[in-house]
Amino acid sequence: MKEPLESQVNLNDILVFKEFYKAGSTALLTNVFNDPMKHNNDTAKITVEKQDVKNFETLLNSAKVKKHVQMKINVELALVVKIDKKDHYFIISTPELIIDLVSNQNYVLKEDSHKKLLSEFIEKYK
Repeated sequence: MKEPLESQVNLNDILVFKEFYKAGSTALLTNVFNDPMKHNNDTAKITVEKQDVKNFETLLNSAKVKKHVQMKINVELALVVKIDKKDHYFIISTPELIIDLVSNQNYVLKEDSHKKLLSEFIEKYK
């Protein structure tokens, strides 16, 4: 069953940090996003191509969404994703798990084709 349109994620654009912490707690990673200079983090970012933004949007809309709880997180990629003109801080932890630190949601990918698409996204922007 398809979700109602109101619950669909509509992305405007995505920026990928060139360098970011490799792991950390939910609180630490949120603080790094909020003040990267304080944490000696390079603020240079890569703009994601339009087709990859659409693909990422498709992944989020097809994922199982769960509430995020405080945990230690492995970081493959750190992203600033603009959703309805608001910045959201995303961590791609594995090819199966995307975490939104602003709305405290985990996006869990179940389909192998979606995991493959996310793996390709990671390799392209890492």
